[in-house]
Amino acid sequence: MEISVVSPNVHVLMYHDVRDATDTAWPKRYALRSFVSATAFHQHLDRITRLFTPVSLRQALAILDGAEPAPRQRPAVLITFDDGLADHARVVAPMLRDRHLPACFFIPVTTTQTQDIMHTHKIQFILAAAESEAAVVAAIFHEIDQLRSQLHIRRSNAEIYEYYSASLHKDNWWSKDMIFVTRFLRSSLPDHHLGAIIDHLFDHFVTRDHADFHQQLYLTPQEVKQMAADGFDIGGHGYRSVNMAGRPIEDQYSDALASFEFLATMAPDYTRAGPVAMSYPNGGNDAVTRSAIAAAGFGAAFTIIKEPATPRHERLQLPRWDGAQDDALIDAALTVAEAA
Repeated sequence: MEISVVSPNVHVLMYHDVRDATDTAWPKRYALRSFVSATAFHQHLDRITRLFTPVSLRQALAILDGAEPAPRQRPAVLITFDDGLADHARVVAPMLRDRHLPACFFIPVTTTQTQDIMHTHKIQFILAAAESEAAVVAAIFHEIDQLRSQLHIRRSNAEIYEYYSASLHKDNWWSKDMIFVTRFLRSSLPDHHLGAIIDHLFDHFVTRDHADFHQQLYLTPQEVKQMAADGFDIGGHGYRSVNMAGRPIEDQYSDALASFEFLATMAPDYTRAGPVAMSYPNGGNDAVTRSAIAAAGFGAAFTIIKEPATPRHERLQLPRWDGAQDDALIDAALTVAEAA
């Protein structure tokens, strides 16, 4: 399919892990639809270059602002990657360099500068390493019971399960147990209690060797600097990559500033040369979040709303497709554009 009209829209694709399920101790995780293998990603790039004109972050923003003409024949696409993963330097970047393709990598601070493991990733690997999802649910119930009197938890485990196993997304393909584990461990209790529960489960189901696990999963500072030196865009993904919506004002401002300062340290020439973007962790943002990232120095930010980015979108609320899962939605959007 080729678009024969010039469109000022930009299709933004979001990816996470790119790793073969056979090349890991946790194949259940990498077999999920959210992730792609190296072979599949090669095929994705074939499709992307057939349907779109890949552009850099700053080209994409210039097209949306009308400061640069949109590509003719094939609409613009910006390829992005979240979470600052080792796969991005060791698997993805070489593929992109071979094809001379631009891309933007959104990187959390603590996973690169320390041995911190994102809670989101701990939850995913807990589910992948456990013998069954039900075993994780049972372990969480045990943790709840240990805290019941201290935190005055009155609802029964069955009531808690019923509430947190309800999907917040209409197209969610997860099981009820997966939804429960993820929602409960992300947002049910104060952060320090959730952190302790997640660490207990991670040590039990996955590994106690956090340092080795971290080294296998995340980018190093040297890799981030090299990717920037190679001409790739780099952007922020928060300090610890947690959903900032609804959090205290001072927390949001300090998180945004730490994220921008990290990028300025990793790639000072890049951050001085033009707009720098943020990818909201889990898509979460509110008016305070947007004010905070603008004050920190970010000129654009991406959500997880699924539609093309257009000139009418606010620059701090730009939408993105899920590159691993949204082929049908993207095809439908291209069909609409062709008919317009």
